[in-house]
Amino acid sequence: MTNESDPRIGIIDNQRYSHLDDVLKSGLVDNNTDRIRIAVGYLYMSGLKRLRPELDEFLDNGGTLQVLIGNPDQQGLDELIEVHQNLRLTGTKFKQSQNVKWSERTEIRAETANNYSNQLLYESPTAENQAFFTKLINWLEQGRIQPKLYLQERFHAKAYLFEKDEGDIFTPKDVGVVGSSNLSLSGLHSNTELNAPVYNEKVTQLQEWFDDLWDDAVEFDADLLDTFEDSWVSNNPDHVSTDHESLAFPGESLPDDVTGTLREVSSGTGLPAPYLVYAKILYELYKETLETAEDYLQSFDVYEDLYDFQQWAVNRGIRIANEHDGVIVSDVVGMGKTFVGLGLLEHFHARNRLRGNKGKMLIVCPKHLQPMWERMVHKRYNFNADVVSLGMMSKEDFHETLLEEHDDTTVCLVDEAHHFRNDDTNRYDNIQSFLPSVKQTILLTATPYTKSAWDVYNQIKLFHIEDYTQIQITEPDLYEFTKKVENDKKDLSELLSHVMVRRTRQDIIEQYGEEDDDGRQYLQMGGDRRYLPERHLQTVNYNLQETYSTPADVDTSLYSGIVNTLEGLTFARYSLGQEEYLKPEYENQDPYQNLSSMGQSIRGLMKTNLLKRLESSVHAFYQSLDRMLQSYRTFKQILEQGTVAVGSDVSELINSGEQIGYILEEIDRMVEEGEYAAYDTEAFHLDRLKRDLKTDIKLLAELKDTLDPFYHDIQEDYTMDDKAEQLRRVIGNLQVGSHELLQRGDSAKKLIVFTQFTDTVKYLETAFEQFRNEGIFPNSVRFASATGDSSNVEGTIERFAPEANDARDEIEPRDEIDVLFATDVAGEGVNLQDANLVINYDLHWNPLKLIQRIGRVDRLGSGHDHIYALNFLPETKLEEELGIVERVESRVQEISNVLGEDGEILSPDDEINRSYMEDIYAEQDIDKVEEDVNEIIGSDDLIGPASNLQDLKQDNPELLEWLEDHDGIRSAMHWDREHDGLVIIYRRGNYIDPYLVTFPENGGPNLASQEKDTIVETVMCPTDEQTATVDPELFDERYEAASKLARTEFARNMGKRRQFKQKAQQKESVDRDYVISELGDIASLVENPDQRRTLTKYQDIVEMVSADQILDEFGTLRDNGVTEDELIDAVVEIISRYNLEEKYEERQKWAEEQEEPPHVAAGMYLKSL
Repeated sequence: MTNESDPRIGIIDNQRYSHLDDVLKSGLVDNNTDRIRIAVGYLYMSGLKRLRPELDEFLDNGGTLQVLIGNPDQQGLDELIEVHQNLRLTGTKFKQSQNVKWSERTEIRAETANNYSNQLLYESPTAENQAFFTKLINWLEQGRIQPKLYLQERFHAKAYLFEKDEGDIFTPKDVGVVGSSNLSLSGLHSNTELNAPVYNEKVTQLQEWFDDLWDDAVEFDADLLDTFEDSWVSNNPDHVSTDHESLAFPGESLPDDVTGTLREVSSGTGLPAPYLVYAKILYELYKETLETAEDYLQSFDVYEDLYDFQQWAVNRGIRIANEHDGVIVSDVVGMGKTFVGLGLLEHFHARNRLRGNKGKMLIVCPKHLQPMWERMVHKRYNFNADVVSLGMMSKEDFHETLLEEHDDTTVCLVDEAHHFRNDDTNRYDNIQSFLPSVKQTILLTATPYTKSAWDVYNQIKLFHIEDYTQIQITEPDLYEFTKKVENDKKDLSELLSHVMVRRTRQDIIEQYGEEDDDGRQYLQMGGDRRYLPERHLQTVNYNLQETYSTPADVDTSLYSGIVNTLEGLTFARYSLGQEEYLKPEYENQDPYQNLSSMGQSIRGLMKTNLLKRLESSVHAFYQSLDRMLQSYRTFKQILEQGTVAVGSDVSELINSGEQIGYILEEIDRMVEEGEYAAYDTEAFHLDRLKRDLKTDIKLLAELKDTLDPFYHDIQEDYTMDDKAEQLRRVIGNLQVGSHELLQRGDSAKKLIVFTQFTDTVKYLETAFEQFRNEGIFPNSVRFASATGDSSNVEGTIERFAPEANDARDEIEPRDEIDVLFATDVAGEGVNLQDANLVINYDLHWNPLKLIQRIGRVDRLGSGHDHIYALNFLPETKLEEELGIVERVESRVQEISNVLGEDGEILSPDDEINRSYMEDIYAEQDIDKVEEDVNEIIGSDDLIGPASNLQDLKQDNPELLEWLEDHDGIRSAMHWDREHDGLVIIYRRGNYIDPYLVTFPENGGPNLASQEKDTIVETVMCPTDEQTATVDPELFDERYEAASKLARTEFARNMGKRRQFKQKAQQKESVDRDYVISELGDIASLVENPDQRRTLTKYQDIVEMVSADQILDEFGTLRDNGVTEDELIDAVVEIISRYNLEEKYEERQKWAEEQEEPPHVAAGMYLKSL
């Protein structure tokens, strides 16, 4: 502190002159120093560590350190930044009053202790820090360090006094240091500060000043000791208390027997019981699955009607929608998604009203479900809701109608949301343009995923319009993440677990089920026991060649000739964009550039349609053949007049997701009625086109002529149709209970026959009328049909299933229906569980639709112990001796031969899935197909680890509260490996990542896993799990190594998130820049400060926008040169319509939460046996 030429201390600025840490260290090593007295606004661990090792030696040799500190609300800007590592929080923390009220002092003292707790938490758990903090504890206990907290008023002084028992240690006599430096790393060494010495009588004044404040301050040593005791520092094998009690313990929140067990297993180890750390890890990784909603529940009428597992779904959905503005409810069929959706609707509508957002609910659903939804919302629950059919969404620019007529919608529910999996349709554009204007979006679908991860991406984008996301996925960009899923580099379930509510039948039964005396699982629903029915599948074989032949001439079946003709067709009428017909110089010219893909799609659809109808029924194929021939002839006539005609909205139709037959009929109707896009004949090789059209017309006409006599013969005697005859016999046996599939004593009095085609439904209804008239089908069996063409589908459904549709009082028993012939209009979203059997009359190439059909009857509370499904499988004479697997493969091969390369562009519903077909038809195993789907999209963690957390919450809610407040807790347990390991849970704000680090015998730490299920299973243990004994030095060394590895990986992931966030914010947009610039120019001319602040906030809101559809609107403003008041009005309207101000505030709040320093939330040492 002195030198020979000038014994006085000079200016201390940490830069040009001396550094304060060097000055203080010189005082610490002076043998004459007995006591150091420091007055600072705040005590930083980093400052104490900077004075090592001189501080250690001073205190260990009997020196005393008195520290007079302020409280959290008395910190300066620099201290706040250092302790919080958060510039944003500084602004709010610095706004304080000068004086502290008596009533506030207890709270301030607790906040100060909590601030030190955070300091410890954010320190890395290194061996060096462990050693130092252990020493601090000892020094506090011995009185070597004496902290006091000053609570009188704001305290921001900085003073350092070095004293001995008599006099002072400085030369000249009576010297102290005062200035700007706080006791922190930056204050002692790196910041540019200004400190100066004081001499002689000024030191005496400084000592008197310190004594006065010291006397007014309160002791704070016990508070700091408690802080250390509750931190990771005390969870150490070398920190064993004298009474051998466990260090970290939840006190009275556990039953006495559990308390005794936890104390016993950890006594004398210096570590808490492993069970507590396991529970902490479980909580951190699965707390999102806790059904506690952040809102007060606002659903009452609906909620009271729900069962426990449905109430869970409502609460989980509330939590997801609060965070992401929407939720996908995707429970498997039969679990009551409709009622869960109603509960969410009611909650959010009521909550929005309480917040001043008055308006209606809107429900979008398929047309055939409109009556059901209207009955639910208007009659059963009396909601203020509108119901719009899915078909309306396909109208061009219908979003303008939505925004005009439903502008007061606050919450929207979309039923059967998988109809919006394709973003290249009017339907999708319309609803995506509308939904951002509502507060919450609820999507209901049992099949969010059909073929591609893009199915799910497009549905999520309905409520999450930006690609950059706060969802905890890596990369934090929905588009980039989906690309990785498609390339098998990511699991789709990683994303869906954050935005989707989904449970399987087995999930629910395992979580909520009970066992009866016979060991059968059931759900207690109200006062009744409800069992999940057992499912039984069987394949029904029928001969395609016999179906297409007369009884007198079975050997000359028409079937082979039909297939050969289909393979010989060029499909020229549907292939206009192919290189055979479109000249190459027109391929990239408007309007021809879409013809290639569009033509291939239409051709694929037509081939698919013919093949499916050929297998479905003679009538369906004949009608399709007749329509196709007529379409060819009409097209050829228009071509002869000099026009190449294609339906005007073909692309929209192809991507609409509608049934194949409907699409093709609409295309033909457009051409026939003149609604077509006309192309110049000069763009085509007309000679080739006309040649192939002529060939196809000739083949089709010959095939129709060949089929005509047979088709008309069948109209006279439907028993000639082997498939229809098989169905007649099957239904007859089922009705009387004699079918081999039925369990003993069971029958199928009510059943559904599903087919894809309306023509087949009409055909079967006519056939069974004839069967009944001829006395070969019972008169007592009543049948009816339900298709998209039916005038009263809901009425038919109620007559078939009055119990399931609450229509028992309206339906007389004599009016009931026993057998329902139906298309998928009855396979989606309706309740048919009065029946116990489904017959799938058509071969399904992709059996996901088949599962959905079975789900119409396979529902909780159906009252049936057994559910049955019969699946018709065609075969040819050559296939009769083959096994089912081989027959399925033969069918697939024949289909592939006809489709050729067009099979590659089929829609998800029509794509051939050989594996699923074999599971259903050969293995007769529907569970395997469901498991495959669930493996792709995942389900809510209702069983396994999350189930344990649910149980913990129910049994010991106070323990969860205790665990939430105990970050950094760590313990040790045994595991059955040959080497040690460590589980580290790293957290920053809402982002939590688990790491399993192993220590092989040869080599350093190895990151073995980041899978949360694997990690939780690794540390899962009972309450009596014994704490493992670990060498303290080895514990510290390996805990530090594992934490460092985890921190590096965590920082890498967070770095990626920052890059994507910056990329999203910096997304080039001259349109957005234009709006920001114009708002700035307007603000510069405004005199009123409040108006200027408003305009500045608008700039901030606009700057955060990266969603393409909003940027497009900014582009319109720029293109039209909109400015001044007109621009402000437009920006306000856009901000309001897209709820951008609310999203901005939420993002700001979220950003503050994420600025918490990364730290270890929990750790478990795994000791090898």
